[in-house]
Amino acid sequence: RRLISNAVLIPIFLLLLRFASNFYNFLPYGISIIIISTSVIILSVVAIIMAAHQLNHIDYIRNQQEKGLKKSEEFLRISQSIAHLGSWEFHLDTNRSLWSEETYKIFELDTSVIIDTELLLKRSTPDSKDKLIEASWQAIHTGLPFDIEMDFYTARNRKIITRVSGQPAYRNGRVYKLSGIIQD
Repeated sequence: RRLISNAVLIPIFLLLLRFASNFYNFLPYGISIIIISTSVIILSVVAIIMAAHQLNHIDYIRNQQEKGLKKSEEFLRISQSIAHLGSWEFHLDTNRSLWSEETYKIFELDTSVIIDTELLLKRSTPDSKDKLIEASWQAIHTGLPFDIEMDFYTARNRKIITRVSGQPAYRNGRVYKLSGIIQD
């Protein structure tokens, strides 16, 4: 903000200096041009230095925020690992899911596996499949969150009992995704 006000004040100052030197014949014309030119150069350098300082400060703040975000992500990853608690999102428009690293570990899947509805339903028992479909339908159509127990089979065909909680997220007044947690 200071930079903008300085950028406005500099030309006004220079015009006043030029006007004063000619009107009162205070200085010979050649000397006033030299003073004005020197002033423009000095003020331009000062403005550039101030802008560089502000950009450095912005970069410093951004780096601090990135460090804080990375630390927060690390804390989340550790917490999820200790609690065997994963997070997930299901996007209705693409029929794709986004899983946390711990959710992949719960299902004993590699993180390169693309998750879609078919894969999840294949890994659930028939009763659990019906529970998940019903809970998801209710969340999408009523806006209510859900919290259910489900049985799944991992990639190594190990049966696990999980708690799955989810809630809808809205965009433009309609549900566009479900997000939640899964705990082994």
